[in-house]
Amino acid sequence: MTTAQAEPYSHTIIDAGVDWITCTARGKAARGPFKAETDAILREEASRGVEVTQTRLRDYVGWKAPGVITGTRAGDDICVLSSSHAARLWQRVAQHATNVSRLDLQATIWTHGEQPALSRWYYQRLKRAKPSRGRPRSFSLIQTHPHGDTLYVGKRQSDCFGRVYDYASAHKSAEPRTVWRYEVEFKRAMAGNHSRALLGERDTRRHAESVVASWFERRGVHSTALSSEFLGLQDVFPSPVQGDVLLWFETSLSKTIAKAIARNGVGPVFDALHLSQYLVDNPRGGQTAYANHPKQALHDSSHRRAREPTDYNDVLGQGSHGEPGIDSSRGACGPSEWDDLQHHTRLPELRLFEVAREPSPYSRDEH
Repeated sequence: MTTAQAEPYSHTIIDAGVDWITCTARGKAARGPFKAETDAILREEASRGVEVTQTRLRDYVGWKAPGVITGTRAGDDICVLSSSHAARLWQRVAQHATNVSRLDLQATIWTHGEQPALSRWYYQRLKRAKPSRGRPRSFSLIQTHPHGDTLYVGKRQSDCFGRVYDYASAHKSAEPRTVWRYEVEFKRAMAGNHSRALLGERDTRRHAESVVASWFERRGVHSTALSSEFLGLQDVFPSPVQGDVLLWFETSLSKTIAKAIARNGVGPVFDALHLSQYLVDNPRGGQTAYANHPKQALHDSSHRRAREPTDYNDVLGQGSHGEPGIDSSRGACGPSEWDDLQHHTRLPELRLFEVAREPSPYSRDEH
């Protein structure tokens, strides 16, 4: 891979870690501890004399302080941390979040008093580099005064986007061009993956430095100051947990299935999903309903239509024709058992897949 050669200056890394996090919590189990943590953060800020004011973020309503925004809406809660607040507090909210939609990682270097124009230096070498697989698809240089120069690598709307900029000039923290920051902005799934990987690390600073260094190096920008130890896919893409699957069912799949049932009816949809064993016949009205367990339902939609008895020894590999709650002579639930079913309905009153809306636990009286 063609890279911009190592910069001819002495550099020392002085900081690395999280610079921004946007995360949300959905579902009662996650929203409680998440909300408690964001409230605690705001109380800590207020106790230090920082002004906490009301704010709106899109359709979230909540509170803000410098570097901190929290909010709530019907379906979830949100927290945004930036700069030093993200560096100090990101773990407290990330550990309770069900989704991290943006995560910025940074590595900052000091030039020992030298004043190189690093962003311009990288830009010129990337322009002259021969096209190769590792060359970034896009890069640009923005020169401003007195805020310093910035090299952008990649596209802002993509899942990852990098920048190298004159941190000393931008923040007026030192002599111009003596402190530089390498920063990568991860969004959507990549943000969540890197957040989970970082939560599992003891040395989060070293891990963040490695992620940033390897990201830029793969795109042709190399710094001798940064460590770019190889990060295996298992570190960045952990396997999903069961809770993530159920959350996907609740927030996305349920709506699609509900629409399909409204158009086609319960039976055809359950047949298509190979879940027809969970449907039973209502002997009082011939309607279909949802059963708690296959033992309470017919094995196949053909049995329902033909009223054929079902062999539960064959279907479930256990039990008998005389399972409790089953009228085996009819191949369906008897009238008395029908009343015992906990989940039963028919369109248009179907509520099997609708998301339960929990009341927001957020109370402005606390502030």
